[in-house]
Amino acid sequence: MKLQGKVALVTGAGRVGSEGRRRGFGAEICLRLARQGADIVVNDFTGTYSDLAKQEELEMAAEEIRKLGRKAITVNADVRNSDEVKNMFNQVLEKFGRIDILVNNAGVVVGLGPMVDLDESAWNISMDVMAKGAWLCSKEAAKIMIKQGTRGRIINIASVAGKVQLAFAGAYVAAKHALVGITRTMGAELITNGITVNAICPGWVDTHLLHLKGGAMEVYPKLLNITEEQLIESLKGWTPAGRLGTVEEIAGAVELLCMPEASYINGQSIVVDGGGITI
Repeated sequence: MKLQGKVALVTGAGRVGSEGRRRGFGAEICLRLARQGADIVVNDFTGTYSDLAKQEELEMAAEEIRKLGRKAITVNADVRNSDEVKNMFNQVLEKFGRIDILVNNAGVVVGLGPMVDLDESAWNISMDVMAKGAWLCSKEAAKIMIKQGTRGRIINIASVAGKVQLAFAGAYVAAKHALVGITRTMGAELITNGITVNAICPGWVDTHLLHLKGGAMEVYPKLLNITEEQLIESLKGWTPAGRLGTVEEIAGAVELLCMPEASYINGQSIVVDGGGITI
């Protein structure tokens, strides 16, 4: 219970795996931090579009946390919108009076295919959610942490695609590279206030994002002229671990960075991919 008395906000945390859906990183991260004693703010942007989280999923995520004896609230907010982001943090302060941990997990996978065919709207939403959104949330959280005198934690969920190339995922790769850059810059700027900023860079993990309409499991087999089963086997072969990662393993890496013992880890983009890349 090393996070007792702390308050954590996790964006993009509404995919709890209901109705046959695969669980997302965010919901698992919420549970992991709650088990360490933190109270949790569950954020996502809900709507009728099939790939968005549903409001009932946010409530399910919050209820899982409450069953652990922790406090939890849900906030439906679009991280691309500065007014909604500011309102979200106002709600956090109204409920809990503080913020100690921010996990920028909100992400999208759109516009897979050759970059020469990439639609501008896919580029814009990728950059807006995963780069601009993380920056907007981070700066609001940091302002509060500085005012409180909190030795806070900001953790960005980036990707191995933020460190290396990934063909046919140009908008995603660009946004994740930008997020790594944001991590390094804000880490350098905020450490003097006792706030660390780090990123987790997952490799291939079996979450809902792989299986969305227009996602990797639909698009890559067509582009490479292989079956989905062959794609999965090739991904397993890509890493010495010989398998895809799990949401629990990514959540565990986030948990590590939130621990008091991690106070000297800063500005890093830590790869969690079973040994596939070594940078």
